[in-house]
Amino acid sequence: MNAALSILSFPPEIVIKSLEGLSIQDVVNVAQTCTSLRAIILSNKQSIMQTRNAFAIWQSLPHGSTPATISADLLYATAVASLAISKRLSSNMPLKPRNHVSYDLSLFDLTWNRTSPSHGHPAHFFLANDLLAFRSSSVLFIMKLGLSGAIDESVSLDLTSGNAYWYSVDYQLSDDGRALLVAVLIQNRTVSSRSLQVFEVSVETCGFGSNTLLLSVGVPFVEGSMSIALHDPYVVVSNNHEGLAIIDLRHKKGLTVSLLDRASLPELGGSGHKTMAINQFIVHPFEPAIFAFNHDHPTKVILFDIPDDMPELTHALSPSHESWTSREILPRDTSFILPSEAYPLPLVWVFRKTSPSSYTLDTLAFSHYAPTSLLSLLSQRQPEGDQRARMSESDAAIVFASFHLHQETRQPDVEGLPISFRSPENNASELFGMQMIAPGIYFTERYLHSEQVVRVPKFEDGNGFGSTWTRLNIPQFLDLPWLPGAHLPRDRSALYRGDFSPSIFNVLTGKLYVCRPDGLHVIQY
Repeated sequence: MNAALSILSFPPEIVIKSLEGLSIQDVVNVAQTCTSLRAIILSNKQSIMQTRNAFAIWQSLPHGSTPATISADLLYATAVASLAISKRLSSNMPLKPRNHVSYDLSLFDLTWNRTSPSHGHPAHFFLANDLLAFRSSSVLFIMKLGLSGAIDESVSLDLTSGNAYWYSVDYQLSDDGRALLVAVLIQNRTVSSRSLQVFEVSVETCGFGSNTLLLSVGVPFVEGSMSIALHDPYVVVSNNHEGLAIIDLRHKKGLTVSLLDRASLPELGGSGHKTMAINQFIVHPFEPAIFAFNHDHPTKVILFDIPDDMPELTHALSPSHESWTSREILPRDTSFILPSEAYPLPLVWVFRKTSPSSYTLDTLAFSHYAPTSLLSLLSQRQPEGDQRARMSESDAAIVFASFHLHQETRQPDVEGLPISFRSPENNASELFGMQMIAPGIYFTERYLHSEQVVRVPKFEDGNGFGSTWTRLNIPQFLDLPWLPGAHLPRDRSALYRGDFSPSIFNVLTGKLYVCRPDGLHVIQY
């Protein structure tokens, strides 16, 4: 108490200065010591923003808020909630639902046709706080979810319709939270053509849904390949198994590129200019560059620069390869190496901001088997007698790795740590997170029911609770009916036990979103 009285004898600005460099948890602890200190901290958001781990709450700020615009008391409330959720999701015990909200989607005429792979059910989801977007058949829906089960705002964008069309969609929310960029790759396999459309949609309360078509252009057709990545001003789409089409949507420039494998160069002892087989890619968060997985060397993440002299695109450029300028380029010298020699298959990766000048590329990879080096490391890290420390090489591994990127450096730091395996005790559980649509936000189409425990990967978010698996108990009201008997006609528009349904889990908020024909269910854990 004497220490508290001594601190309170100083002006508020000196009290705030004395908190500089503490953690968010430390500041919250100080605020809970007395009402005077709490009043000072809640009235000055610098107390939170000057903490050494302030980045831990950036992704949790309310929709449309930034550190510059949010109020001090709301910033503090966000910090407290972020700490509580992070700690709860790091528990080793399966979590039970705390509450449930259902949103009526009957007004949106969603498609649930289980006979059509491209138009079977809602797909290509995006979630940011209360903003939800997804595609259903040839319509793109964007909506703002209210707290009481009402949809406050919504808009739909009509895409090219027809059963011959296949789609791939990527999104980016603007830094100020006022607009959503939507890139849609549309493929017509009947006439072998592809086109790219990019929209900018207002998500502000005033003018919600007003949109501008920023780009509409034909892109080279590739049978079966529908990958797309958006990071303003660049849109990247798969060109073929060995190349990409890169577009600067703001300057209407672009070209197709093939990536050369440095190991094949004659001057390095190789036999010739072999091109890399690229199966996944993502745009660098603050440099004109692209990260990509090389299919021939799946433990490596390569990085290459986007050419700064791309030619201008003519309006409605033909989807034929001959209409595009093509170029061969070399990756940078340094590769990112996943911490496993087991040739893992990349499942998830996303950029997470970890300071004003740096990002982390979080990756989650599935390995066919657990190599000896990882088993040895795991045995050293697990308590004696832990079942997970007695695994064999036949057990599959889930590998977490984080690569730290610092602004104003050309060679990012490479750090990685395998921390989890698919152990025998968890074989009955479902791995949730086949796709990460934003930092800490996972999407899957696996089925959910109350007889299983769902495991969700949680990276260290800066709050100090570490990377781990979050385990969720699924409530019984989400159980689907069993398939009807063979003598009964099967309703092709209905979902049954074993059918996949689109689901999202937000690690930042502890909310599970499940999209069903009867509505959108949001469960808080």
